[in-house]
Amino acid sequence: MTYIVQRFESLAALATLVCLYAVVRGSTSRRPRGWDTLAILAAWAGFLTKETGAMIPVLVLLFDLVFLRPSRVGVRPVPWWLYLGLCSPLIWFVPRVSRFFTGKSATMGLAYRKVSPVEYVMTLPEVLLHYLKLPFWPAHLCFDYRWPVQQDWRVSALCGLIIVGLLSGTAWLLWRRHPAGFVCAALFVILAPTSSFVPVADLAAEHRMYLPLACLVVLSVLTVRWCAARLSRRWPATAPAVNATLVMLALLVPLTLSARTMRRNQDYRSGVAMWRSVLELRPHNPRAWYGLGKAHHDAGQYDAALAVFRKAGANGMDTPALRIAIADCENRFGRHEVAERLCRDVLDRHPEFDIAHITLATILYRQKQFDGALEHFRAAAGNSRHIEARVGAASSLANLGRHSEAIEELTAALDIRPDHRPSAIQLAWLLSTSPADELRDGPRAVQLLTQVCRVQDSRSFRTWDAYAAALAERGAYARAVVAAKQALELAAGIEDAEQREQLERRLSAYKSGRPWRSRQTLDQAGFRPINRAHAVACSW
Repeated sequence: MTYIVQRFESLAALATLVCLYAVVRGSTSRRPRGWDTLAILAAWAGFLTKETGAMIPVLVLLFDLVFLRPSRVGVRPVPWWLYLGLCSPLIWFVPRVSRFFTGKSATMGLAYRKVSPVEYVMTLPEVLLHYLKLPFWPAHLCFDYRWPVQQDWRVSALCGLIIVGLLSGTAWLLWRRHPAGFVCAALFVILAPTSSFVPVADLAAEHRMYLPLACLVVLSVLTVRWCAARLSRRWPATAPAVNATLVMLALLVPLTLSARTMRRNQDYRSGVAMWRSVLELRPHNPRAWYGLGKAHHDAGQYDAALAVFRKAGANGMDTPALRIAIADCENRFGRHEVAERLCRDVLDRHPEFDIAHITLATILYRQKQFDGALEHFRAAAGNSRHIEARVGAASSLANLGRHSEAIEELTAALDIRPDHRPSAIQLAWLLSTSPADELRDGPRAVQLLTQVCRVQDSRSFRTWDAYAAALAERGAYARAVVAAKQALELAAGIEDAEQREQLERRLSAYKSGRPWRSRQTLDQAGFRPINRAHAVACSW
C-alpha cells in the first residue's frame, strides 16, 4: 500500500503552513521580498499538489484581515501584488478543474457525476459533524467509508442546523476580528473544496481532516486556556486546582490519543488487516471486499482471494477490473475456459482495456496458443506503460519460430524504455543463441548486458547465463566459462533441477570451445518471460 492521496494531502497541508509562515515573517521583516517569494512558491506547490491548495489565497486574506491590518505600526498588511502572486496558480488550476464539469476527466477526486449536488448537500452536514467528532475521540476510523447518501430530510435538516449555527458563530467572530474567528473559518475554508456544494466521488475521507485537525487542536487549547484563566480570576483560591487539572490534561490527553494511535496502527500492519478493519465497519462496501481480495491475491492466497472477489460482486461491484481479477484466480486453479470466457466478456464491452488483453494473452500463452496470445499482446503493446506486453509478444513470436520479428519487438521495447532489463536480457539471449547466422550479434548482446543490465553487479543467474552465451558467441570462451560458473553459483538455491542441468550443459559446451545454439523457446531455456507480463496483468 502506498496511500498516495494521503501523502498528497499531507504535502498540501505543509505547503499551506509554509505559505502562512512566510506571510507572517514577511509582515515584520525589513526585507520581505524573500519571504514573499517563498509564500508564492508555497502557494504554487499547494495548488499543484491537491485541490485544497486552492484555498491558500483565502486563508491568507482571512489572516490579513484578522491579524495584520488591525495591527500597530511596524506590521505590514499583505500587499496587492502578493495577493496577485498567490492567485497566479489559478492560471493552471482553473482550466484543470473545468474539465471535471465537462465530463472529459475524472481525476483529482472531483468525479461529480456519481452523486448529484442535491444528494451531496443532503449528506454533507452529517459528514461534517462526523469529521468534527473524530479529533476528540478517534473511534471507528475507516480507511474507505463509502458513506451512504442520506435520504432522510429530517436528519439532514437537524445536522444542517448545527452546521449553520457553527458557521454563524464563525462569521460573528470574524466580524469581531477575534483570533478564534480565523481558526474556525480556516477549518471550513480548508474543507470547502471537498466538503461543500461540489460533489466528489467519495462523500467522506479521513485524510481531508489532516490540516483542519490543526485548527481544532488550536481551538481546543485556546478554549481550555480561556476557561482556566476565567476560573482563576473569578475564584483565585481555585488557581492551584486549575493548574493541576491543566497538567493532568496535558499528560492524559496525549497518552490516551497515543494509545488510540498505536491501536489504529495495528490495522495497517498488512493489506489484509486493513481491509478487514474496513469491513468490520462497512460490511457492504464492495471496494473493501475488492481491496481485501487484492491483498489476499498479492499474498498468494488465491482461494481466499477468489471467494472475496465474488463477495465484492455480490455487494454490487461489476467492474472490468473485478472480472479480470476473478479470471486470473480461475486461471491459477486450472479453469482456463472460465478465465478465458471472463476476459473475452470484458473485452466485448471494453475493447480498450489493456489489462484484459494482457491477462487473456497470458492465459492463451500458458495453453501454448501462441497465435492468440500474440494477437492480444500486440493489442496492449500500443500503450507504452505496458512494455511487458511487447516482451510477451516477442516471446510468442519466438515460440512460433519467428526470431527475426521477436528481435524487432524487443528492440522496439528498448527504444521505448532503454533501461528495461527483461527486454535486454531476452534480446541478448536471442542475439547470442539463435540458429540463424544472420540474426546473431555477439558484440551487441554483450553491450546490452553490460550497459543495460550491469551484469557485473547482478545477482540474477539468468543475466549471467545470457552473458556467458554472448561471450561464447564472441569467441571469448574463457570468460564465458567464468560467467557460466557464476550463473551456476547463483542458481544453487533454486528448486528447478532441470534448470541447473541446462546451465551445466552450457558450461560444458563453453569449456569445449563451442558456442551455444538453441532452438529452444525462451521458456524452455529457463527465462520464463511470460512471468513479467503476468505480473502486469495482476495490476488491476
